[in-house]
Amino acid sequence: MSERFKKVHWFFDIIFQRTSVYREQMKLRKYFYQCLFDIVDNKSKKNRSESEQKLSFIQNIFFNRLMMHKNEMSEDQINDTIATVVGAGFETTGTASAHCVLFLAMYPEIQERAFREVMSVFPSNDVEIDLDSLAKLEFIECIMKESLRLGPTVHS
Repeated sequence: MSERFKKVHWFFDIIFQRTSVYREQMKLRKYFYQCLFDIVDNKSKKNRSESEQKLSFIQNIFFNRLMMHKNEMSEDQINDTIATVVGAGFETTGTASAHCVLFLAMYPEIQERAFREVMSVFPSNDVEIDLDSLAKLEFIECIMKESLRLGPTVHS
C-alpha cells in the first residue's frame, strides 16, 4: 500500500489497477477477507458455550449485532464490516502509541520523569502489574492524554 503513495502516476486507479502490485494487493485482500469470514462462519455455527460467554461485553455486542444482520448482508459486506472494526482498533492504537513515543522522544525531561514514575511503581521485574498499580501512574496518564490531544487518532 505504501508503494502506491510513492509513485504519483499510481494515484489514478485506472493505472494502478494494471500493476502487479495491485494484483498482489487483491490476492492478499481476498485471503484476509476469507480468514475473517471463516471466523464469523465458525462462530455463528457454534453454540454459545461457556467459554464464548467469557468474551468481553464489546465483543459480544459486535458479534450479536453482526449475526442479527447476517442474512441481510452479503459476504463482502460482512467482511468489510469486520475488517473495518479490526483495522480501526489496530490503527488507532498504533497511531496513539506512535504519537506518544514521538512526543516522549522530543522531550527528554518528560521522558525521564515518566521513567522515574514507572520505576517507583514497578521497581523490579517481579512486581505484578494490576489495575491498582496502573492507577498510580498519574503522570503517564497525563502524557497519554496530552499526546492524544496533540496527535488525535481520529480528526474531527
